[in-house]
Amino acid sequence: MTNDQLVEARQSAMKQNGMTLRGAASLTGEQAVAAATTVLQNFANLPALFREGSGTDKSKALPAVWQNWDDFKGRFDHDAEVAARMLAAAQSGDTAGYTAAIQEIGDSCGACHMTYRSR
Repeated sequence: MTNDQLVEARQSAMKQNGMTLRGAASLTGEQAVAAATTVLQNFANLPALFREGSGTDKSKALPAVWQNWDDFKGRFDHDAEVAARMLAAAQSGDTAGYTAAIQEIGDSCGACHMTYRSR
């Protein structure tokens, strides 16, 4: 993939996560499972889309992404773990756990964007 393609792919995945998470709290059953699965897959795939040197003029990723790679990747790993809990909660019908995971991921996304994304 070219750098522009990497940027497009990661922006698409993040937008998909944002849209999915915004509407996820009202979902139940298989729709909740599908939402959690999408979010989990995106978090698992996103780090590979931040190849070193892939910050282009189309990207809002700050150089800090690559300067602090372990922290940056660790945030995706954490969110993937929370998304796995979200999925397990959706599968078991645990509405409180499902909703709590959505909130935790949303808070984490916001904190990461404050640190690693230009405005």
